[in-house]
Amino acid sequence: MSKVLFSPEARNDLAQIKSYIANDLQNDMAAKKTVGNILNSIKRLEDFPNIGVPLSIATKMIQYI
Repeated sequence: MSKVLFSPEARNDLAQIKSYIANDLQNDMAAKKTVGNILNSIKRLEDFPNIGVPLSIATKMIQYI
């Protein structure tokens, strides 16, 4: 089984997302649920490391957005 590791930047991003929803939007429950959903999706990579679009393709897709 693969192990997902979170970079300090990723941890900071999640904390900022949670803070924004909880504080700016004043919805603590939605903040917890949103970050929980993100974490659950990321952790699925431990069991299924090949799901999703390869990074090389995803970065090309972002250039067109």
